[in-house]
Amino acid sequence: MSETPRTYAAYLNPYATMYSLSVDMKLMERELNAANEHIKLLKSSGNELLEWAKDGTSESNYRLLANAWQRAKENKP
Repeated sequence: MSETPRTYAAYLNPYATMYSLSVDMKLMERELNAANEHIKLLKSSGNELLEWAKDGTSESNYRLLANAWQRAKENKP
């Protein structure tokens, strides 16, 4: 399977025109931008949650949470 199945399918469409391909690409770009915004929101929420947990937990537990959160943010496919 291709890493980009939707792009590949659009490319292989025998009836594809430059216009239909551009429509597909614009849709994918909008979806990518929305996903990136969602990721930013999740990171921001995680940072706020970590700050909130700072007040209600011990220093050692806070460090464990902070380290786990930092690893999760840096984990990229």
